[in-house]
Amino acid sequence: MHLDRRQHGFPSATNSTRPAPLCNDGRMVDRKAVALAVGTAVTWGLAGTLIRLLAAFPALFVTGLRLAIAAAVALPIAWIWRRHLRLADLRRASTYLLALILVAYYLTAVIAFQLAPVAEVALLIASSPLLVLTANLLRGIPINRGEKIGAAVAAVGVALVLGPKLSPGNFQMRYLVGELLAVLSAGCSASFATLFARRRPEGTRAPDAVIVSLTTFVFGAALLTSSAFAVSSINLSLLAHPSTLAVAVFFGVVSTAFPSLAYATASQRLPPVLTTTIQLLIPVVSTIAAALVLRELPSIWAFPGGALVLGGIAVLVRSARSPEVSLEEEFTNL
Repeated sequence: MHLDRRQHGFPSATNSTRPAPLCNDGRMVDRKAVALAVGTAVTWGLAGTLIRLLAAFPALFVTGLRLAIAAAVALPIAWIWRRHLRLADLRRASTYLLALILVAYYLTAVIAFQLAPVAEVALLIASSPLLVLTANLLRGIPINRGEKIGAAVAAVGVALVLGPKLSPGNFQMRYLVGELLAVLSAGCSASFATLFARRRPEGTRAPDAVIVSLTTFVFGAALLTSSAFAVSSINLSLLAHPSTLAVAVFFGVVSTAFPSLAYATASQRLPPVLTTTIQLLIPVVSTIAAALVLRELPSIWAFPGGALVLGGIAVLVRSARSPEVSLEEEFTNL
């Protein structure tokens, strides 16, 4: 069972007249929607590298700036399509609770990327369906064989990636803090999915995902940028440098606003299994981008470990009975 996510407000583009391939459930695959979903995976995957390129600024400011630029881009688009959005959700307390969780998700992810290798942080965040599965077990929700196998394979992969660097001879506190924050970020994502997909009284539904994203951008930008200026001295002259400004704008527009809105559109038009599986490209893109731009090569253990993590998560998501598991993977690396 998967959660029906066709509740987002952005209209679908006209489908091509060319025959499209079929999904497993017999529905046509929308090639344009697939392209949008792949595009979101690629642009989200660049986030870790862009964060490292903005290392001259504190995490509070980087995250607030990211959300402020995203808000500046997304709000005019939302205004154009306002008739298609459930604006009444702005009066719901749950909208702001979900937005607060996403703000925490963004902030912990930024700090984690600043402290630990990009590839490993991306893998840990992508493995967050394991946390949802654990929460389901604690709540007494039964899991099936596929979920158990996928979780076990992914857990072995995580151990392969992290184990060697946490051994006594290689231990570094900075690295450990970064990895723990990546797990915390994954926990925020898992909490978001659990609250978003929880059962509600008949006749009610979760807040619109686009409204939640827009609220996150505006609320997060105001909260984090004001906090950043209150607790630290920020040299804004650095932001005026063309290369730094270009990275910041690219980060806010291409790796935050575009994927958030594009994914809301793609998820209306693709089967849940396809969209969640496509998002597993994010750690792959993160690893490649960090290697090419930052010259940060992953450890030898990252390759077999990463393959096991992504393979295990793919099996877990495809076998999931609980809507929280598949929905969580969609919001990973928003």
